[in-house]
Amino acid sequence: MANNTSPPTDNHHIFLSYDENIPEETFNNLISTIDSSGIKFVKESRVHGPFAGVELFLPTAIVFFIGKAYFDSFFKEMGKDHYHIVKNALILFYKKVSGFKYTVIASSPNKISNSGYSQVFSIYANTTSGNTVKFIIQNHLSSELMERTIESHLDLLKEHHLKGNESDLSAQILKQGKISHTILVRYNDQTDRSEIFDPMEEIRKAKLGNKLT
Repeated sequence: MANNTSPPTDNHHIFLSYDENIPEETFNNLISTIDSSGIKFVKESRVHGPFAGVELFLPTAIVFFIGKAYFDSFFKEMGKDHYHIVKNALILFYKKVSGFKYTVIASSPNKISNSGYSQVFSIYANTTSGNTVKFIIQNHLSSELMERTIESHLDLLKEHHLKGNESDLSAQILKQGKISHTILVRYNDQTDRSEIFDPMEEIRKAKLGNKLT
């Protein structure tokens, strides 16, 4: 598989992409939960190697991609009970891997290093209009705040697929204007809300600050 995070087909509910250096047994409990639920699921390892780009836009060691097909079909059939199974499985899985040591080899003149967000795990999904969203998780969170972060991310995604253009995520995307890259979403514990942010704006502010000093 190439070094990307695109699912192989549109009819898979869940796509798990992971660095080849991650031991297979890491996923045993997560896969067991997913398989027992009847989700159409595929996992593939990818070759370990350098990426070009800004660190936060690059794939984490483990990428959990929730396909549009999950919300278009499976979620509507199985409802909230199954959604909670997926959410709880991801919370338990992240607790297991959050302490893993992994470094993304990023090459970019504008790269953000030591971003403070996990390089080990992230959740990806597509919007109803086809944009790719990467839900990132801050490092060194308390167990409670980590659970709230994942819950907030998944709730934002669920609401988006249920309400479409009337959802909070759609409103946030509209404010961004034209988007040509992966949309990054982080949890803001001050507002108790998952919010879009642009690391490139931080780069621009840093450059401006350097020019003024």
